[in-house]
Amino acid sequence: MFTIQHAKIHFNEENTPVSDKFDDVYFSNQDGLAETHYVFLEGNQLWERWVHYQEAHFVIKFLCGDLAIP
Repeated sequence: MFTIQHAKIHFNEENTPVSDKFDDVYFSNQDGLAETHYVFLEGNQLWERWVHYQEAHFVIKFLCGDLAIP
């Protein structure tokens, strides 16, 4: 059985979450919402797919992971 290890984070001076382990921000300090739009919505053409989708349900499966290679 796998156990979930919660990320250890802190917030930088812009109030953006930062990984303690990787010293990496979780999203853009400048405009996290614009980043989300570009990466997830535009990058997957979700708006176009929603508009043309004919079935009763539209399911989005999202998998996110970090690979730490020392």
